[in-house]
Amino acid sequence: MKKISLLTVSLTMTILAFISAGHCATVILYPSVDTYVTNGAPNDSMGTRMSLYVGRDDFVYRSFLKFDLSNIPNDVMRTTADLKLYSSMVISAQDYNLSYVFEDGKITNTMTWNS
Repeated sequence: MKKISLLTVSLTMTILAFISAGHCATVILYPSVDTYVTNGAPNDSMGTRMSLYVGRDDFVYRSFLKFDLSNIPNDVMRTTADLKLYSSMVISAQDYNLSYVFEDGKITNTMTWNS
């Protein structure tokens, strides 16, 4: 049974930041890197594709996003962050797990299943 979803690349992360004395600002960030990997093409880089895939059919698909937070000053207190993902096609409904990768160099447009 196929269980694959196609995600749009219009992914955003909204951060509500407390700046000073009751002043808040909303910052909308777009991924600096968005890519997916699949064990169906374990040595291929998908970083130039326009879509992201998650799920599994005959193969497993995992998508990765990287956000550049350097434009947010270090002295700003971040109060909330929301990650919104929009699906443009669902072949079969399923639950997905979200995980964090904290190693900055791990997520690149040239990553592969085997890297």
